[in-house]
Amino acid sequence: MNETGRAPPLQLMFLRADGERRTLSISGTTQIGRDPACPVCLPDVLVSRRHAELYPGGSGWRIRDLGSSNGTYLNGLRITDAELPAQATLQFGVEGPQLWLRQAVTVTGQPGEAPGTVAAHRPAPAGQGPMPADSTVPPLTVTVRAASGKSYSRPFRSHVTIGRDDHCSVRLDHEAVSRVHAELFPDGGTWYVRDLGSATGTLLNGQFVTHARIEGAAELRIGHNGPVLRVAPESTEPTTANPEQPAAPAPAGRPVPKSLDEVARHYFEDRPDHEAGEHTIMVRRAFQQVKKQQKRRYYGVISFFVVLLAVSVGIGVYQYLKLQRAERVAVEIFYNMKTVGLEISRLESVVKDTGNRAYQDEVNARRRQFQNMEKQYDRYLQETGVLKKDQSPQDRLIIRMARVFGECELNMPQGFTREVKRYIARWQQTGRLTRAIETLKKNDYAPVIYKDMVENNMPPQFLYLALQESSFNRRAVGPETRFGYAKGMWQFIPETARKYGLRTGPLVELPRFDPRDERFNFNRATDAAARYIRDLYNTDAEASGLLVMASYNWGFNNIRKRINTMPDNPRERNFWKLLEQHKIPKETYDYVFYIFSASVIGENPRLFGFDFDNPLQGIADAG
Repeated sequence: MNETGRAPPLQLMFLRADGERRTLSISGTTQIGRDPACPVCLPDVLVSRRHAELYPGGSGWRIRDLGSSNGTYLNGLRITDAELPAQATLQFGVEGPQLWLRQAVTVTGQPGEAPGTVAAHRPAPAGQGPMPADSTVPPLTVTVRAASGKSYSRPFRSHVTIGRDDHCSVRLDHEAVSRVHAELFPDGGTWYVRDLGSATGTLLNGQFVTHARIEGAAELRIGHNGPVLRVAPESTEPTTANPEQPAAPAPAGRPVPKSLDEVARHYFEDRPDHEAGEHTIMVRRAFQQVKKQQKRRYYGVISFFVVLLAVSVGIGVYQYLKLQRAERVAVEIFYNMKTVGLEISRLESVVKDTGNRAYQDEVNARRRQFQNMEKQYDRYLQETGVLKKDQSPQDRLIIRMARVFGECELNMPQGFTREVKRYIARWQQTGRLTRAIETLKKNDYAPVIYKDMVENNMPPQFLYLALQESSFNRRAVGPETRFGYAKGMWQFIPETARKYGLRTGPLVELPRFDPRDERFNFNRATDAAARYIRDLYNTDAEASGLLVMASYNWGFNNIRKRINTMPDNPRERNFWKLLEQHKIPKETYDYVFYIFSASVIGENPRLFGFDFDNPLQGIADAG
């Protein structure tokens, strides 16, 4: 703190979406979130629109969570409101983006500074790294063993960052290394190491440390099984000869140069030839001739590589622009295809509900058009290579399921795949999914759900919505709500059940199973659920399967109020845009990601470590 008792400036460092490092110095309340209006904007799906805020608290700084969906973590601990230490790491969500901060600290002043400021902790100018702590500190040599087995060393005189990020002074591409893992810094003529809130820790000479002094040459390990660095402050004492070692005798008749510098001055110093001997003149002329030949050779090599670099950069820029254009065209094809598919689904609903076959020819023509557009879209993706080819099987499956539920795989927000994997990990930590699939198979529910969904032109993977609602328990009774008790496998409330033709029983107002309540009739309730999901899909949800899931959980009127503020087209009306523009309850957020992640697992359970088969596999062929 400063002498006035007010909070000193706070320096923030974070990575933008394009990978560029950004450094800010703030002095007043500052909000952090996904909303572009936030001074610190982090466009990541794990970050809420207005996630947290930094604010002065007395003579220091504090961090406050603003009711975010995924939480705010200070040095690895989740907080709601906490005081900031002098240096800290903030993380938004368990696996979300990080922000590093540093406060000024105070001691008695130095020349030219207000009392109380330590040069080691002054905020650096925007866009630059931290300032050196001590200009008199001896250099620190950092030696890194590369993956090839070779080692390389580099001396440092100021602050050194170690991590996986491209902007770190020492970059280590290893799974045990955090994006910005640790730092080395000089202070008071001595070097120190500090862990920056990493996931796997930092060890100095075999001991985990958070902040420690480096005593002479030392071994620094990043994570328990991570890469090893050798760090050694260089000695400032001059090397002296051994006094007991006698000097070698000089050759007779010629003075011996005392050093390499003296040899260089003798032969190559710019002096007239008449002041030198014949041997020296010959050495000088031979050196000049060799130098000219080397210069011509170097110019030729440099010119060749300059031309080669220019061609490579040109090809790279061309390929990048070509890929960008191809991606825009592919997205355009997808949403045109989505619009046609939505029109087909609405027409088919009219035919199914009214029995009027007058639209059937139009439906058949549109269906053929849609199939051609799908083939064109798939062929375009393959020919242009828009989708990355180095994706893992898990990532490819997540992207494919997004397409199944009507979301564009090229338009997914940054961090979506990572978030789905987080929910897959939650399924892996419990036996609920395995037990539910056993119930599904034991009662042979899957063929009925598959048939009703397909007849209503819905993806059969909506089967996993019933899993999240009731774990496929047809006698399930939910907690009381202001709309009454939700009952049955699909957890219909009384009003929605009656709207879709299900008769409620005399025990409708009691939390009990009622055999006369058709919500407990698996076949009738499944038919009603398929029609309800189809209606959600065909109306304001604009054929977005993830919006349908959110509507089923939170209530369609709650979702409708928000999606009606969005433009009326599938490109702008989807789950990604809902998360970006509105805050939804955590229960609904979890609900959507649990269903989606379960559907990903269900496509290939053993890929994710589950010992059962895809419950939908082979049903179409059997029918």
